[in-house]
Amino acid sequence: MRQLILGYLFLVMMSLPGMAKDETYYCFNPKYVNAYSNYVEANQKYLNPSNRCATEYDLEAYEISKNIYDKAQIIYSERREILTSKFKSGEIRGSEQASLFHKETDKMIADLMSKDNLRAELKNTKNKENLVLLLEKNLVNKEKFPRINENNSTKITKLNNFSNEQINDFKKNYSKVAILIPKDFIVNSLIVNKETQRSEYAAGTSTIPNDEYARLQRYYYELQRGIDSRENELRNFPQNKSCQNPELAWACALGDILGTYSKGKIVDEINEMQNELIRTRRALNNTPQYIKQNIYRPYEFVVETIESKKEVKYDFISIQGEVIEKANIKFEDVKKFEVASGLSLEDKFFRSLDNKFSKRNTIESWENGPIREISISELNTIYNNSKKSNINKRDLNALIANEDKKIASNIIDRKSNTQINQNISNVAKNEDKRFGSVVVVRTNSGLGTGFYISNNQIITNYHVVEKANNISIENFKGEKSSVKIVKQDLQRDMVLLETNLKGQPVKLYNKAIQIGIPVEAIGHPRGLNFSVSRGVVSGVRQMDSTYSFSKNRNTLFVQTDAAINPGNSGGPLFYETFVIGINTQGLKKNETEGLNFAVHYDEIKNFIKN
Repeated sequence: MRQLILGYLFLVMMSLPGMAKDETYYCFNPKYVNAYSNYVEANQKYLNPSNRCATEYDLEAYEISKNIYDKAQIIYSERREILTSKFKSGEIRGSEQASLFHKETDKMIADLMSKDNLRAELKNTKNKENLVLLLEKNLVNKEKFPRINENNSTKITKLNNFSNEQINDFKKNYSKVAILIPKDFIVNSLIVNKETQRSEYAAGTSTIPNDEYARLQRYYYELQRGIDSRENELRNFPQNKSCQNPELAWACALGDILGTYSKGKIVDEINEMQNELIRTRRALNNTPQYIKQNIYRPYEFVVETIESKKEVKYDFISIQGEVIEKANIKFEDVKKFEVASGLSLEDKFFRSLDNKFSKRNTIESWENGPIREISISELNTIYNNSKKSNINKRDLNALIANEDKKIASNIIDRKSNTQINQNISNVAKNEDKRFGSVVVVRTNSGLGTGFYISNNQIITNYHVVEKANNISIENFKGEKSSVKIVKQDLQRDMVLLETNLKGQPVKLYNKAIQIGIPVEAIGHPRGLNFSVSRGVVSGVRQMDSTYSFSKNRNTLFVQTDAAINPGNSGGPLFYETFVIGINTQGLKKNETEGLNFAVHYDEIKNFIKN
């Protein structure tokens, strides 16, 4: 019967030239179907003519072959027990009735190993697993996105793009399909606490007697006194009186021996003390009588607790049957650092304090590194706790194709949408349409202004981002994104940034600038975001740039009396709806008034072109 079971499975497999469309073949485990020596040849000829397996199904197909074999063995064992029982009870008599019973058993095993049942088993196995499709996108800082670790129930596949047909195939083979679309990587640092700590620093020195010198001096005098005492003892050593009596000659000899020994011992002690006296005198000569001692005075330094956060954003799309849900999710990696400022190099405990607190470059190194790994279970938890909205297939296609389309209105919750519209109506009167082209440019050391020249490229002043390791932007809606430097030009004090956050590009002026025309500077002076200052063009002139070494007047500037303050740098100078320059500098207000400059739009065009 064992050979019969294996034979059935082998014959069924031979009858399956392919179990799925597009030449997809399944390789079943030979351990359970190798009853015949020609199995390998048959497998290659009938099951696997291209000598390959569908890799996503290999493990499942191997498991199916084992499961079916195990079920067949159970059926065979149960039927054998039934047959034995029927023989004993007399229900089956003779070989003809036994043969009929065996045929029923054979049919049960044949049905188990039929093509339809194999397909059903395969489908059931697939439907127990989930699939996450990770869309590969060419994003700024994409190398910093986390690695996502799969588990036993979920498989992760990376794809550059995929079609509706592929998604339909995935839906057939997996119980749940999720599409993960990376959107952005953002770094933010925030001072969450600031406190003053007290310590002491060496403010000077004072001269004091050296304790070591005094100790050596005392020891020297003690040795001198010890030598004098032992020499005096040697001079006054008593005579042996027993030598005056002839009858005590033996005592005289013994006394001489003892006296000689005692004197020799005293002499040895004197010699040792004299050697120690010489060593002590040398030590005294090499030890200063007075030493300098630090004078410590109290002072204060500041300790800042900096919370640094790396954040990645995804569109998470869940597909289960015909239901498609979308959620905007984010994953954060947060770390706190303590940084000391004003710590004196002369601090009494400088070494331990210096090791205790973090350095600025340590924070920057952490911020520039990739975000930590994330597991599928963490990702699912974030998704389950996020607000989800239903979308249709058209919206899904737009998201996958990365088209700049607004998702259909059914994404937005009606209740929250009402509140959003109310908020918009309250602030609409303060909004300038040009704000959609302007962004806040932030670094660890401050902020400036920038504006879009294409849907994902921003121009600003070089001095705004100079020496910055992490640069981020924020638009008028409050949306944030990271950026990277594409190119820079110190002569013109310009830098081109690339970002994942799309915006409305500005239009550059293309006519001669007339003196006296009204202009407006948009920027964020002193952190007052999206401020507008008005003035006129006071002149157009060649001047040396901020970073010029030779002071050659080789850069074209627009002079204006429109206010330009710290925070305005890198922002646009508008004439109506056209940009005529990049706001770059305003002279000190205590020296001049209304003397400000923007790099001419011709310089912008040459920078972009070159």
